[in-house]
Amino acid sequence: MIISCFPSENVWLVCSGETLTGLIVRFMNLVRGLCLAAFTNEKKDPGATCPGRYDGLDRVSVSGDPPGNTRLLWPDLMRIVAMTGIVGYHLLGIFPGLKTTVFLGVFTEFGTMVFVFLAGFFAVDRKGRTIGQYYKTRFLSILLPYLEVSLLLLAAKCVTEGAPQDVFLWLLQNLLTGGAAPTLWFVPMIAVFFLFAPFWTWIPQKIRLMLLGVGLIVCVGLLERGMYMELGKNSMYFVCYFLAGMESYLHRSTFESFVAKAFPVFCILFPLSLVLLYFCFESQVMTLAKLLYSLVLIGASIRFFPADAGGVYSQGGFRRVFPGGIGRTAAAVSGCCYTVYLIHNTWIGQIVVPVSQRIPSRFLHLPLFIILTVLTMIILVCLVLTAKRLLILVGIKKTRFIIGA
Repeated sequence: MIISCFPSENVWLVCSGETLTGLIVRFMNLVRGLCLAAFTNEKKDPGATCPGRYDGLDRVSVSGDPPGNTRLLWPDLMRIVAMTGIVGYHLLGIFPGLKTTVFLGVFTEFGTMVFVFLAGFFAVDRKGRTIGQYYKTRFLSILLPYLEVSLLLLAAKCVTEGAPQDVFLWLLQNLLTGGAAPTLWFVPMIAVFFLFAPFWTWIPQKIRLMLLGVGLIVCVGLLERGMYMELGKNSMYFVCYFLAGMESYLHRSTFESFVAKAFPVFCILFPLSLVLLYFCFESQVMTLAKLLYSLVLIGASIRFFPADAGGVYSQGGFRRVFPGGIGRTAAAVSGCCYTVYLIHNTWIGQIVVPVSQRIPSRFLHLPLFIILTVLTMIILVCLVLTAKRLLILVGIKKTRFIIGA
């Protein structure tokens, strides 16, 4: 059985035999065909009458794709900024005077929101892979490094604290929930999002946008982010940002144009949200402030760095040229961010916290917090790049499947 990952005009769902999976696929295409008939004027493809083929699959059109093999610059910049924010948020625990500062929560905790958005942005497959190939690639690049890090941390915990009675059940529970470290809950959640990502584009565009709009309103206005291990609550909170990332990729030129033009508006609304947060500390106001701050950063990266890696990008009647070094450096650092996410909490707990305990409390203020955040990010990126280089030297080219970078 071959199932197309992201449907196009010339890619079909092919089922061999009347298996259970084949019947499910038939049913899904029947429902999709009814939706298309009700909400669009799409005509049936004459070739769809061939045995084993199914009609009703539309093209996933992406507006404004960069030419050739060029690489967008602003997603790399945003991933670096988001990862720096996440590192800073987890460093707040060693700064007692700063931990309760509301505004620092906005300027650091936004990183998870942007990370989820970018995961959705790159979840759309443009290589025409089957669902099996798509899932295989995601497993090797996301879940395999996660499993390696989790098993190492759990093995260390067994050595230091002793192994539980039912080791298998304990391992399974921790691997499925990200229990090996407090921050690893993010990976199982994202894995579930990627599991259903190929099927999001099967829904007609009008319905997708309507569902996304309602979901974002509910998310900002009603939902609260859960604690580390509350996967269900966190999934409900973050799923709309993942889907927003997918839609932003599917309509990339429209998204970039809108965010760049609305950048001044976001710059005005964001300080107002901080004022509102100061007088009304509610989780919904915090979510709104983080969302506006994310839009400010995305708008700034698109507006002031609208170039691909070493390329030329035209916007607003003039052209901006950036040297290739900027794009290559951003791409290299951005490629390390997932690995940095997997290991940063362990690094902070085992290295940064013992060092910070030797620092007099009178020095544990905002300047040191900023320096320590940036320094931690730089050290971890250097460690990941060094590990990647060593793997390449010993003949391992696909280092992403080993260390996630």
